[in-house]
Amino acid sequence: MSTDVAPLPSHFFGLALRALREEAGLSQDELHRRSGVAQSHIAACETGRRSPGYDTIARLSAALGIPLSALVSRAETIAAFHAARQ
Repeated sequence: MSTDVAPLPSHFFGLALRALREEAGLSQDELHRRSGVAQSHIAACETGRRSPGYDTIARLSAALGIPLSALVSRAETIAAFHAARQ
């Protein structure tokens, strides 16, 4: 089984992560407690300053109660929306 995730600009992943976190009604701190991912790392991912690896994406999606593919799909949808507007 491959653990490769297609390259996606970190900004779009961050927008997706923030949207899904807010839809779940979670603060960054609550997501940190549920996932074990440092709150500072979550903040850096949401702002596009860091690109999370596969394990981090898996931990965040599990903490959000969604499949990993749903998180990646949301980021791809946001990227496609932005590309269509240009």
